[in-house]
Amino acid sequence: MIQLVYRWMQNLAVYMILVTAFLQALPENRYRKYVRFFCGLLLTVLLAQPVLDLMGEAGQVTELYRTAEYEQMIKEMEYAADLLEKGGE
Repeated sequence: MIQLVYRWMQNLAVYMILVTAFLQALPENRYRKYVRFFCGLLLTVLLAQPVLDLMGEAGQVTELYRTAEYEQMIKEMEYAADLLEKGGE
């Protein structure tokens, strides 16, 4: 159990270091708010990971993501097929 907490804290520390370095490397400030928003979403997932693991919900969250990703891929393929059909006419 202590190993899990240690690994979780280690992941958070590495994430925060990488986010800080990435924000410092941004060339312009106008994208900073969007990057910080996305990084905040990722931080929320990292913070919720132990709770999800304890509840057994991590698999459901992963499955939900995969389903959404699959649906997006189908939409992109349908769009590409439409473009090919229109290009052939």
